[in-house]
Amino acid sequence: MTGELRRRGWTVNPKRVRRIMREDNLLCLRRESSW
Repeated sequence: MTGELRRRGWTVNPKRVRRIMREDNLLCLRRESSW
């Protein structure tokens, strides 16, 4: 995850990555539960 963001030229900060991953996880959970 961090490496991918760095490759895209983002300035990566661990808290930010954790937040993005948490949001992404919530989206995944929502998608699964909506079925």
